[in-house]
Amino acid sequence: MDPDHDSYLIDRQHRFLLIGIVLFVIAAVFTLTGESLERGGPMVTRADEPKRFWWNVAMFFGGGIFFYCALLVQQIETETRRTSWKILEMLRIGFARVRYC
Repeated sequence: MDPDHDSYLIDRQHRFLLIGIVLFVIAAVFTLTGESLERGGPMVTRADEPKRFWWNVAMFFGGGIFFYCALLVQQIETETRRTSWKILEMLRIGFARVRYC
């Protein structure tokens, strides 16, 4: 593969979105089935241990929200950076015109 051509890699924005969507889907599947995975242990069912079950589901939903917010913050920073460079470029062009008039 050509090292200069890295389109096969997923950029950071898409990784955040993908991780967030996967976590949301896992939480939805846990909610619909009534069973969730316990870290390092057996399945936890909604009927047997509801508090632990809902805590696990909430952690997956929270992780999905975290990665989605990270995506939004990154997009806002990128857009702000682009806008600030445009403003600086417009100011530079404007000052150059004033100076040569």
